Amino acid sequence: MKHIHFETIDSTNTWAKNQPGVWDLNGITLITADEQTAGRGRYKRHWVSPPNVNLYATFAFLTEKGQKDIANFSQVLALSCLQSLPYLDLKIKWPNDIFLNGKKIAGILCETMMLGNRVGVICGVGININMPKEACAHIDQPATSLMLECGKVFDIETILNNLKEKFFANHSLFLSKGFAPFFPLFLEHSYLKKGDRISVVNNNQINEGRVERFHSDCSLEMITHDGNHVVFYSGELNLN
Repeated sequence: MKHIHFETIDSTNTWAKNQPGVWDLNGITLITADEQTAGRGRYKRHWVSPPNVNLYATFAFLTEKGQKDIANFSQVLALSCLQSLPYLDLKIKWPNDIFLNGKKIAGILCETMMLGNRVGVICGVGININMPKEACAHIDQPATSLMLECGKVFDIETILNNLKEKFFANHSLFLSKGFAPFFPLFLEHSYLKKGDRISVVNNNQINEGRVERFHSDCSLEMITHDGNHVVFYSGELNLN
């Protein structure tokens, strides 16, 4: 795995998108930073990225144009994060946010772009590790860090090494077997359960109802208030 590290950068995802020429064409390129000045979350939200307290990382790699389940790379990375911190009761809030004790502790942003006749995949993750309470208060939703929840300071490099190892192995398994081997683990750690009241914003429409089930590709099936079954492959989810 090729590893490129910066003390300060605008965004590890943005840098990876703008520098495909430095990617390992036959493997994974990891871009990390101690600080991001323009970190990005889903829906162009600002990702709060203070220096030397959190993990900011992007895994960039090429895959075939017809790669099955390509949209599930984000869930594979989320599960890799859970496996990197195996003693904590972490949950995945669909589609790929990571929660601890009901508060967001990590987020994932996966993007794709065409590079020749192959697809470039850029999977970024931010994990709040030693972020203090004052910094978490600047986040636009209830958020926390490992330090706040566990009462101790964590070694960021150790967590990064664990994540590198887990994602490298899971990436190989995903390429050979697809998402099927990961789906049971996703269900086990899902923040959502059948019957939960939710709303999903998709294509600028607000859809309200209850969770029915997840399909094997991680799409979410909702039963709306008027009894219709609707399946979402992406969207912004809120618990009602």
